Amino acid sequence: MGVILRVRDRELSRTLAMKVMTSLTPALSHPMGEGARKAGEGKPTLDPASQLGLARFLEEAQVTAQLDHPGIVPVHEVGFDPQGQPYYTMKLVKGRDLNEIFKLARAGEGWSSGGKVSGRNAGAFSLSSPAGGEGGGEEDRAGSEVPSPRLSPHSSLAGRGSRTHCGAELKRGEGWNLPRAVGVLVKACQALAYAHSKGVIHRDLKPANIMVGRFGEVYVMDWGLAKITGKKDLHDIRPKDTPFTSASLHSPRLEAAESTPDSPLITMDGSVVGTPAYMAPEQARGEVEEVDQASDIYSLGGILYNLLTGQAPYVEPGARISPRTILGMVIQGPPKRVHQLNPAAPPELISICEKAMAREKRERYSSSADLAEDLQASIDRRVVKAYRTGAMAEFKSWVKRNKALTIAVTASVLFLYAGSVGFVIQQRRTNLEQRQTNARLRLQAYSADMRVAHVALNEGNRGAAIELVNKYTNVAGAADLRGFEWRYLWKLCQGQEQFTLAGHSNRVMAVAFSPDGQTLFSGGYDDTVRAWNLASRTSAPIRVNVGNIRRLAVSPTGDALIVGGGEGVAVRTGPSFAHEKRLPGAMGSLVLSPDGQTLVTYGTNAFLVWETTSWRLVRTLPHSKGDRSVAFEWKRPPFLQTHRFWPLV
Repeated sequence: MGVILRVRDRELSRTLAMKVMTSLTPALSHPMGEGARKAGEGKPTLDPASQLGLARFLEEAQVTAQLDHPGIVPVHEVGFDPQGQPYYTMKLVKGRDLNEIFKLARAGEGWSSGGKVSGRNAGAFSLSSPAGGEGGGEEDRAGSEVPSPRLSPHSSLAGRGSRTHCGAELKRGEGWNLPRAVGVLVKACQALAYAHSKGVIHRDLKPANIMVGRFGEVYVMDWGLAKITGKKDLHDIRPKDTPFTSASLHSPRLEAAESTPDSPLITMDGSVVGTPAYMAPEQARGEVEEVDQASDIYSLGGILYNLLTGQAPYVEPGARISPRTILGMVIQGPPKRVHQLNPAAPPELISICEKAMAREKRERYSSSADLAEDLQASIDRRVVKAYRTGAMAEFKSWVKRNKALTIAVTASVLFLYAGSVGFVIQQRRTNLEQRQTNARLRLQAYSADMRVAHVALNEGNRGAAIELVNKYTNVAGAADLRGFEWRYLWKLCQGQEQFTLAGHSNRVMAVAFSPDGQTLFSGGYDDTVRAWNLASRTSAPIRVNVGNIRRLAVSPTGDALIVGGGEGVAVRTGPSFAHEKRLPGAMGSLVLSPDGQTLVTYGTNAFLVWETTSWRLVRTLPHSKGDRSVAFEWKRPPFLQTHRFWPLV
């Protein structure tokens, strides 16, 4: 579509790149004369092909100018030169494209000083096609001004991509390696992510269209084939079924289009559309509506493929394969696996490459930013999502990034572990010795208690013997020391047992006989009183709501049963003791006088004295904190005693 010239801005004393469209037919005749001509002035007459070419050229300039990003070369000005040809100026980028960078990275070389301008002479470059933006890019062009006395031509910058590597005066020792080259791709992905956010799809990404400046700047070049989402596409990028033979295109570049793998591909409308080796399958199939940011992501994956393998996808080094043949290979299936071509390639980068170049769009990265994140993660030795995920993968990546710290931490942990193990072993040994000592002392105490219990029984002190024997009954958490001697002494301590009454579901805490001795009342922690017929040894339950039962008393006449519990005192009377009367304020302990006329119960601050005929409170007797139990001393008059004496009359 045009050539790129290096021009000099005399007023600002700077060198710029200027892209000039040379394919207008006939040459543009501008009615404003030979003065400074600017886009839009006058109404030139052009044939349809030239009108379309001009529209594409201006769209390329507008798209590039509107992408305000450090990774995209800015456009300064658009206009017409004195011959009526449209142009726009850009910043002149001095550096190398990724083809050279990748070679340096693979060889482990640094920049060489005194780099020369590469590319064809402008005079040898001729292109009549109206296609906008060929494979070449804007790497060394950017910002320009309308031709005027302030601008003077220097030379042609580049042939096909209108890019050059001018004045690559790079310091020695600034070595390139794989991580550094991947870092360039990260910046390119970030620039593409910005363009995608603005609805612009590049559609012509390849190593030659990404350039690295002398100071590490990374530029995505040549937006001539860019597609603006939601806007009518001025390019028909579908490949032609037969080689293009239009008489309007004549140049060595186009003559080689069907013979070299890096040659451009001619599309349906006669445009040049980059290198098929980097095309996404949907773009290679001519599915125009399917080409979107996922297609650019595929191309970025193809560029990474080139870095890892040293060759473009589908292209063997030194092979001469026509672009149309490569196009068929792209449509047919994926290229050779990276691992086949370079077994030493990092597996993380292989996974990134394969994900970016997935045949199905839905299987690729969802955005260029995600691709950049994974590439950066591979540089930082963090977890690459396309390779591995999860806590273990994160930990392994952290270890790789922090080897010295990992060694120090591991040594510290091992030291602490060894110390902890030694401490635990010592503690266990000490505890074992302590347990053995305690067991020996307990056995000695048991033997002494059994001898003392035997002596107590011989002396008739049955109570002392029972206390010593019961000391070793159901001892929680301790070894059972009871042997023959304990069972022998326990048997001697027992009375003449008549029978056993079993019926309570919990401990029995209180019993009381009826006056005739035929009935035994029992109560305990199951909140139930049982009336036992001693002749038949059967019982009838009496449910009393006083909590855990602690005391029982039966009136001398046998018509009243007094029950004391943790939640109060109740008097049961009537047939089967079915009627219940609660004594307010009374709880727990109680005692009935021998004549049955007085009941004393425990209260919060005093003992409560009740008259049993009407169950009326007749007196309170203050008690101290430790007073819990009371008893009657049957004299005339009767006395109530705890550790003190109260006369009741």
